[in-house]
Amino acid sequence: MTATRQIRHSVRFSAKPRVIYQLLMDSKKHSAFTGAPAKIDPKVGGQFAAWGPHLRGINVELVKNKRIVQAWRAKNWPSQGRNGARFHPLGYSRRKRKAHQ
Repeated sequence: MTATRQIRHSVRFSAKPRVIYQLLMDSKKHSAFTGAPAKIDPKVGGQFAAWGPHLRGINVELVKNKRIVQAWRAKNWPSQGRNGARFHPLGYSRRKRKAHQ
C-alpha cells in the first residue's frame, strides 16, 4: 500500500460569499470565470465537471452562499487519489481550504 499525505492550502478572497458561491455552483458563471468548460449540478449529491474533462466530483454539502464541501479528483490521478474543498465565509473576505490526499 502506498502511503498518502495530506496537503492543506488556504486562500482568502475579497468577495461576498454569494458571489463565490454563484461562481462555483453555476455552470455558465464558472466557465466564464475560469475560461474552461464546466457542467455543475448545484445540489447535494450533484455531480460536476470542470476544466473540460479534467476534474470530476460530487457536491457533499451545500449551504447556499455559505459553504461548499466537495469531493473530486483529476482525470490523471490514480483511482485512490482524491481532493476535498471547503469554502467558509470570514467577514468580508472568504477563505478556501483544500485538503489533498
